[in-house]
Amino acid sequence: DLVLGATATASAKFQVIGTTGSASMSGTLTLGNGQTIRPAYGPLTLSYKSAADTWATGLTLQDTTGNVGIGTTGPGAKLDVNGGDLLFSTDGKAILSTAGTTYFKPNSGNTNQVLQLTPLGSATMTGVYLHGQVSTSVGTRLDLLQSGANTIIRNQTLGGGSQGYISLEQDGSTRLRIDTAGNVGIGTTAPLAKLH
Repeated sequence: DLVLGATATASAKFQVIGTTGSASMSGTLTLGNGQTIRPAYGPLTLSYKSAADTWATGLTLQDTTGNVGIGTTGPGAKLDVNGGDLLFSTDGKAILSTAGTTYFKPNSGNTNQVLQLTPLGSATMTGVYLHGQVSTSVGTRLDLLQSGANTIIRNQTLGGGSQGYISLEQDGSTRLRIDTAGNVGIGTTAPLAKLH
């Protein structure tokens, strides 16, 4: 055994022991097959050199939860990316959730979902939900759904939100509109009959 800073133990072939200071190396560190890197206590962090003689935490593996943080030392989810974009390879796939509903929000402090993806086998119909909400339960939502063999496009009112029309436009001009009474207008924004 090679031990620096304390008495050898039978638990490892090489040990650096101490409550302060650090160990430095140059070159490559290679671990054997199936071996692990683990801290004695607290989270495991990987730092990068951000300036001369300055290092910043790049990745944190949180103790007790196993959460991974990039750009944050306190990850609040299995993967918490802060301060930058998340880029997926153009020739790969982005799997955001294997079970349950995936939400996209403008920021962590905003409770409104902008985009909601509901997978197959969920209690809610499978589909894409685009939210235009003033709260989590009030506003409007555009749904593109799959229910069995059927496809549904729906303008959904939530809570006390006002019901609006559905419009198809081309270069800013309305070509087709379905109003709140169910009237369909082609070339008009104010249909007066079921088909106008």
